[in-house]
This record gives sequence, C-alpha cells and structure tokens, in this order.
Amino acid sequence: MIVNHEFTVDIQSPVKQEMLGFDIVKGDGGSHVISVTLLDNGAVADLTDTVAELYTMRSDGETVHAEMNKTDNVVSAAMPVEASAITEKIEIQVHLAKTGETLTVLNRYTTVRDGITDVIVDPGNTIPSIDALLAQISNMENKTAAITGITAEAEMLADSSVPTASATPDPGDGHINIAMGFPRPPKTWSGEAITGTSTTPTAYATGITYAMVDDLYIYKGATDAEKTRVYRCTAGGNAATALWVYDNNWRGAAGAAITTASQLPIADAGAYFPTDNVEAALQTAGAANVAAALAIVEKAGYGIISGLAVAAQSTPNMTVNVASGVLYKADGTRQAPTANAALAVTAADATNPRIDIVYISSAGVVSYLAGTAAATPTIPSVPSGGLLDAQINVTAAATTITNTMIVMRQKLVLTENRFYPDMQNGATASTPVSVRKDADGTVFMRGILTVATSGVTVFTLPAGYRPNISEMWYKAFAGSAGAGNVADVRVMASGEVRIYGYLTGVSLAGVVFKADL
Repeated sequence: MIVNHEFTVDIQSPVKQEMLGFDIVKGDGGSHVISVTLLDNGAVADLTDTVAELYTMRSDGETVHAEMNKTDNVVSAAMPVEASAITEKIEIQVHLAKTGETLTVLNRYTTVRDGITDVIVDPGNTIPSIDALLAQISNMENKTAAITGITAEAEMLADSSVPTASATPDPGDGHINIAMGFPRPPKTWSGEAITGTSTTPTAYATGITYAMVDDLYIYKGATDAEKTRVYRCTAGGNAATALWVYDNNWRGAAGAAITTASQLPIADAGAYFPTDNVEAALQTAGAANVAAALAIVEKAGYGIISGLAVAAQSTPNMTVNVASGVLYKADGTRQAPTANAALAVTAADATNPRIDIVYISSAGVVSYLAGTAAATPTIPSVPSGGLLDAQINVTAAATTITNTMIVMRQKLVLTENRFYPDMQNGATASTPVSVRKDADGTVFMRGILTVATSGVTVFTLPAGYRPNISEMWYKAFAGSAGAGNVADVRVMASGEVRIYGYLTGVSLAGVVFKADL
C-alpha cells in the first residue's frame, strides 16, 4: 500500500528540523511518498527551471537520493527502499535548486523500526546470495595458489636475497592479507674494515646489517696504497657471515696518489676519494674550473645577471653613476664590470636633442657612446661585442643629466624576465619604467612616469606580457607623496598602456595581472 505524506512549505520561511510524524518499518521505505506544496510569501511558488531532490540520511552515514517530480508548485517522490534498510533514526530533506543556488525546504526526521515486511533490503554492503559467497571463497583460494607460485619464483631471484611472500586469512573478516618482499639491487658501501688483496672469500667485521651478492665495498682509510680499493660480496649475510673478495682499485693496482685532475675517475669516484687528493686535483684544475662551475649555477642565457644600474648624480651634472655588476656575453664569457661613479656625458647640442648609450664593451668595461643630435634623434648602434645597458635622452642645451633622461635597456637573464619599454607620445619616466614576468606568468610593473596627453598610449607591451582579457583598469597614486592624487591606468589586450586623469608622477607599482601565456 502506498502512503502519501503531504506537507506545505513557504520558501520564504526558515526551515527547522521537526518530527516527520510517523515511523517507518524496515524495508517499507518504497511505500511512502513525500509530497511538498511550495508557496512564495503565501502565493503559489514558481518552480520554472528548478530541480527538486529528496535525500535520506541513514544512521550508518550513507545518504540515499531520489529526484522528485514537479507538478505546478508541488514536488513529490517515493522514498527509495534503501532509505529504510537500516534501523535507527533517519533524516529526510527536500532541496530545491535553481541557477546554482540550493534551498532546503523540508527537514524532518523519524525512526526506522523492525517489523514484518515483504521486502528484503540490501543496504549496499552485503553478499547477495550463497552462490556469490562460494564464488568469492573459490577466488581467494586461486589467489593463495598464485602467491605460492610467486614465492617459488622469488626465491630464485638471487642467492643472497631474502624474498618473502605470504597469504593468510584475516581472523576478523576472512579477507586475504598478502605480504611480499623482493631483493634490492646491489649497493655500494665504504669504510676501513676490509683490507688486502685476497681473492679468497672472507668474512670481515664490516658492521653491515645485511649484504647481498654483488654489493661493493670501497676502502677509504688512511693507508695510501689501499685507498679506493674495491671489494665484491660473493655470499650474502650479516656483518659476520657475508663473504668478500678483492676486485680492483679505481686508481690502478699500485694505488698511486692523485695529483692531477685528469686522474680523477669522475664517473665512479663519488664521495670515496680522500679529501687531500680531491683538493690537490681541484688546485691543478685551476680557477677556470671554478668559474665554469659558477656559470652552471647562475647562467640561463646571455645578458646582465645583476647590477649595472645607471642613475643621475645626487646633485645632477653632466655625468652618471653606473653600478658594478655581472653579465654573460653571447659567446658564454662571464664578465664582472667594475662601477664607474662619474661616467662623463658629452655636452648637449644647443639646438637639437640627442640619444646616447651606456654599454659594456667586449672587454667588460662600462663605456659611453654619444649619439647624433637631430630634430628626431635615433639611438646609436652598440659597438661590436658590446652589450647595451641604458640610453640617455639628452635634451637640447641641457646642462645636467637627471633620472627622467635615463632609460634602462638591459637584457636580463635568469628567472626575472624584466624589460624596459620605450616611452611613446611624449611620456617621460622620473624613475625607470620596467615590466617583469614571473615563471607562473604574473606580470608586475614599476616606475613613475609623467604623461603629456590623457588617454594616449604611453608604451606598448610585447606578446607574452599582455593581459589575458580584453582590458584591465587600475587606480594609481600620482603627484607628490601624500597629495592624494589618483590616475587611471588602462592595460589593453593589444599591449597598449594608457593613462587618464592626473598625469604627473603616476606610479605603476600596483599594476599586476596574469599574462596571455
């Protein structure tokens, strides 16, 4: 017999947990229908584009689900028979979902009790029949036989191995516990316990808990003639029973001392050569090897590793201050130019502006090259073998060099992908404008600039440094510190960067976005 349980709920009213109003006999869940009439502030609720779900939470922690039918403002569903498979308390909830939001409209609880029913319920973790149980037992017997075969095969893997394999029934629920062990590969040991050149298998007090056949033992004691002798295990065992024979010496039968780098057997030496010999070999290798090792650590291309920033003097004049730094040339040569605290700049032209450059010469020296004055000047070419560091925009009749005239043009290496874009449409930088991209594609801007015209492009980002959406807007501090002026910074998918509003002293420090990787 089907019993329909009807409820009326206003979706604007808070739902609290209450008694369902009736008990359920174990196994009779399928004969109970939950029907809920839904109102919205007293009016008929609109259930268009909604989904209603019935959930029953059992006392064993399992949740039974059923999708509910909708008729106008009424939702209904029969409780699945599994909902009453376990005695004790059950909780019944009706959820209403629409456009990503879920609302609980009914929350009731009741008790499942034992009784007479014509329904046999499988709660989900029982064996459905005697035949199925017998099939499982047969399968476990087959697996036990397979384990026995694996044990026999494992015992043949190596004379000195300790393979193990077992299959035992668990006393709790009868499932099979399987334990297996296989021999490890040969291992290399070291110490001073094994000496001499005997090829007769001999036991030594090595202190090794268990050695296997073909394990190696390397002597690294103080006796020079025996340094780096190699012994091989011929019979596995513990520290007292394993047998070893002399096999070879990495430095030849005489065990001659190492005096040059060419005598180092790098592929095999590892940590077993005495410290004094390794130091002698490194000294022979010379400073060139040390530099090469440093290059492996810090080099990821060619360009400037660190430093070499160009700045105006604290009291500006016609010189610039260039910091020391480290760079790599395209041919792989490492250079560390020293600082130049007063690199002279050629006097300005009385009529036309000029673009000069600071560069590192092929010899690794901080150098300067003046450009040609013109109404529209161009940047001079870097001399052969040199690396560009910065450009200086020398205005007509200038008598001092300020930071607004200096644009860093370094090619950097390592993980900080930073570049210094060219200013456009009259924009100038009071501190160099730079753009950096992290390994995860996050772009950071910095620098302070002044814009000639609102809404024009001040510089353009190259591909790989542009936002992954059509455009992004930022509020930026502008003007003098504490003045409270704000500019709008617009970064477009095309790479164009534009400034609006307050145009003087605009800081780009807060512009951060994900690049179009």
